[in-house]
Amino acid sequence: MMKYFQDSIRFAIEKLKKNKEGNVLSEIKIDDDGVVVSARIINGVANAPNFAKETERVLLAIPRWMPAMKNGKAVPCTMYLSVPFFINEKNRGY
Repeated sequence: MMKYFQDSIRFAIEKLKKNKEGNVLSEIKIDDDGVVVSARIINGVANAPNFAKETERVLLAIPRWMPAMKNGKAVPCTMYLSVPFFINEKNRGY
């Protein structure tokens, strides 16, 4: 998942140079076919609204997931993801 974010996220380096770093907390809904059908930003990075827009774009373009299963049947589900925006790996906290 982190590799997908690293390869897909495009953002303005000038924001990062101005110490605009952080995580965007989001919610995605996945249907019973494993397709992301909606993405919602729960908490973005202060003074960096483009991070939230980019997060939504990347999450809606994410490849098909293996659907959640309940009693042997595929079901829709909701997931919460934290999407990182950091220029230095040491600042990521993981």
